[in-house]
Amino acid sequence: MKRTIITISLLAAAALMYGGCKSNQTTSPTAMTQTENPNAQSGTSYQPAMMGGEDQSGRIENGTASMALAPIIIYKTRGDYKNLVPITLTPDKQHVVARPAPSDLLIGDGLSTPIELADGYLLDRRGVGPTSAFVSYTYEQYFAIKGIPSEHDLLNHIVDADPFTEMYRCDRSRCNPHDVSSMNAYIKAGKPGAVRLKK
Repeated sequence: MKRTIITISLLAAAALMYGGCKSNQTTSPTAMTQTENPNAQSGTSYQPAMMGGEDQSGRIENGTASMALAPIIIYKTRGDYKNLVPITLTPDKQHVVARPAPSDLLIGDGLSTPIELADGYLLDRRGVGPTSAFVSYTYEQYFAIKGIPSEHDLLNHIVDADPFTEMYRCDRSRCNPHDVSSMNAYIKAGKPGAVRLKK
């Protein structure tokens, strides 16, 4: 009799343990991922701005965004603007999309003026794009300003709203933006894999 009771007790315990294991196995991996990442399905998109200043949404400094690499941009302009500060405009040239804070112009101990390359190209270090324009402020003048110039002020100081004659996004696998000789060799080779941004 005692043996029968013990056997029944063992069977009941085994059934409970099996039920617990089965419950754990049916937990959805997707549900767990959604719990760990509550915004994964929110539809929120990350839209980096091209420049710094008051538009901080595009500052790539911390977290996942720091893993992103800025595009390697080389360009030519219709005038000598290499010492003038660029801003980004709307396609109709009527509004400022992004403007730098004076402190954004620093790279290390120097200013982020473009680097001169072969065949008249310049290597961007500010984040220019096809809708960028140059204002009459030099890097030194802009850096000395207290605060950020207003949109109205910058629009009134535009020297050229359509300054680029050529602009390319280079193939990062074939050139090194930290090595001038690498960039010059890439240009001399015909800029293989580059995407033309300005025609």
